[in-house]
Amino acid sequence: MWAQIIKSRLKPNAEPEMMKLMEEIEGETTRSPFVGSIVLQNQNDPSEYHTVVIFESEEAARANENTPEQQDRVQRIQAMYEGQPEFVDCRVVRDSRR
Repeated sequence: MWAQIIKSRLKPNAEPEMMKLMEEIEGETTRSPFVGSIVLQNQNDPSEYHTVVIFESEEAARANENTPEQQDRVQRIQAMYEGQPEFVDCRVVRDSRR
């Protein structure tokens, strides 16, 4: 597995739209390398979010980045952000979800 951590700052009132988009992504399990995600909100700065997205592999995630559907989602997500997000690419070395 492979994961990406995305640090972003959402525009005011963009959270409902972001959650709707995350539900859309989660619903496309048949052809997506997407395994799961967790969205965290900074309790001291509610406009700051950290999203951990888990994929089957980096190769599958990178291939998915180039699909028209994902490019559309990226544009929709970028419109919700204030400024540019920060990305951290990670190897999953342990997964202890229940």
